[in-house]
Amino acid sequence: MVFGAVAAHAEGAVDQRSDMSAGYVMPYHMPPETAPPGPSLRVRVRVWLNRRALDVDLAGGVDPTRSEELRLRAKQLRDPKQRARLAASVGRLLTAAERRNQSGVVRPQGQFGPSEVIANRELLGELARRVRDPRFDSPQGLAMASIVLRDARAPLSLERRPRTLEGALLGALSALDASRLGAPASIERRRAVAPSMREAA
Repeated sequence: MVFGAVAAHAEGAVDQRSDMSAGYVMPYHMPPETAPPGPSLRVRVRVWLNRRALDVDLAGGVDPTRSEELRLRAKQLRDPKQRARLAASVGRLLTAAERRNQSGVVRPQGQFGPSEVIANRELLGELARRVRDPRFDSPQGLAMASIVLRDARAPLSLERRPRTLEGALLGALSALDASRLGAPASIERRRAVAPSMREAA
């Protein structure tokens, strides 16, 4: 009986070795999976300090893989929580514009005038819907949206800058729509919208 048990154990060991030589590995031989290392603290700090400049680069069509900072910033813009905050800023922007437009207070308030914001209510709503929708994942389009909407927490400017907001919104929508269709924004479109993004920044 002892000899039989030893023989069976040896046979099992041979079968296991043959399985391994054939490319099969028993579960308890699988190496532990480790998560890929994330960005270093130094990279995260640089992104936090330079996020506006990084947004301008991404909005201009710079490849997000060009640097660790651009890659991290693109990932942040695609994060669902960040997208929700960005989309929610549209409502705050419209509310602030309506209050300022009614009060008639004249003082420096940011990059867009209240009347300009109100006139582009429909485009702002379209942008908010696309920003919330994960199917529209273009870092370029999301960076454009960030540049346009990030001042929603700040007071609005009463300085008249006709078509500036409309052009910026149309550029962001165009880039986001291109990503939804699975095609990158064309070089011509990037060249057309990049100057307005830099001016808005």
